[in-house]
Amino acid sequence: MTRLLKPFLLYCLPVLFYLALILGLSSISNLPFRLSPGLHLDKVVHFFEYAILAFLVARAVAAMSWPAQGWAIWLVSSLLVLAVGCADECYQSIVPNRSSELLDLLADGLGGMVGSGLYLFFRFRFRG
Repeated sequence: MTRLLKPFLLYCLPVLFYLALILGLSSISNLPFRLSPGLHLDKVVHFFEYAILAFLVARAVAAMSWPAQGWAIWLVSSLLVLAVGCADECYQSIVPNRSSELLDLLADGLGGMVGSGLYLFFRFRFRG
């Protein structure tokens, strides 16, 4: 495998697949399930959806030669995930029967920060 292809397949491709999954789910006008609006379970779903994305993004960022510091990996991956969340909320605002909410973006951002932090925790805790 070439020097550039292997890192792409190991680190970037999972991020791209997961982004495609998010885009696909955001494109569905009528989801086959309804979450109770009073319980705000959709915010929990957003949180975990973006925490997973952030974990994958932090893993990809850490695999690059920059940034070497943990705080920089956390910051870059958190901001990238927040940008994706913002773009996703904007996209959902034009999808029929979907809505865009500031609280969804907040859940996306918090999930991004936690997912990036979890990646760093596992990276430094189980470094071999």
